[in-house]
Amino acid sequence: MSEFNPPANLSSSPGSRRIRIVFNADDLGVSTGNNTGIATACEAGLVREASLCVTGGAVEEGAEVARRLAGRVNLGLHLSFTLGKPLTGPLPGLCDDEGRFLPLKTVLRRCLFSCLDQERLREEIEAQIRAVQDLGFEISHINGHHHVHVYPQIAAALAEVLGRKPIPYLRLPLATQRKYFGLRGTFLGLLSRIFTARVDRGISLAPPLPLLGLGAFGRKDYRKIFEETARNLRPGTYEWMVHPRNPDPSFALMDHLDPSKEERCRFELETLCDPGTKVLLEELGIEVTDYRSIAAAS
Repeated sequence: MSEFNPPANLSSSPGSRRIRIVFNADDLGVSTGNNTGIATACEAGLVREASLCVTGGAVEEGAEVARRLAGRVNLGLHLSFTLGKPLTGPLPGLCDDEGRFLPLKTVLRRCLFSCLDQERLREEIEAQIRAVQDLGFEISHINGHHHVHVYPQIAAALAEVLGRKPIPYLRLPLATQRKYFGLRGTFLGLLSRIFTARVDRGISLAPPLPLLGLGAFGRKDYRKIFEETARNLRPGTYEWMVHPRNPDPSFALMDHLDPSKEERCRFELETLCDPGTKVLLEELGIEVTDYRSIAAAS
């Protein structure tokens, strides 16, 4: 297998031979299974960033997890337009009759065809940012549930918000692991590059990190993918997207998860918590870090 090669200008400084990884856990606050799984992974030591979904079904519980781990784990916003209900009330074109966000495919289609109210999108993004801050947290990063933050219209609204309220790090789902993500990764990469062009026109953000973990979620061979990925990394600084979760039927109801993945979610959590995983990373000379440490060192 060939080495993973970070896109230009996204790795660490020229000449550096270090490999650094930010393990970032998505879906904090979605359900109790997410919260307990993320807490376990953070306590095991690899995960030092977590992303809170403020439209989830267990947000206060997720915030308590983050408070308990304060000093060891930083918190970001897991921007949501496909799970739960918007904080600003039903959004035309994005919600069903009960005010819940519509499924991913419908949301994406309506973004692509510019069917949405741009001002309402901005208001909802700002409300979700405020919700994290009102819980007492400084936001270290933003990413999106189902990567909605790079969808057309939502991305444009987010760019406007970030122009006024900059957040240090933003995830861009560039498909570093093409072997595991296929056409979906290519499509997300295209949307990410469009967003990058928008960011380059005056928004102050740290350079996004090459992203690992795309397509690995819910696979029974997760441990094999993890080891193969780690062994083939080239020097640079990466974000590794993870979803440590204990089985939880309420998550499947909220997220329209493929039922077969529910049975396999334990493989990711087991890998992240296995002492042998830490040993592997140490043997490979891989440093586990977080966004604030990267910023301080730059």
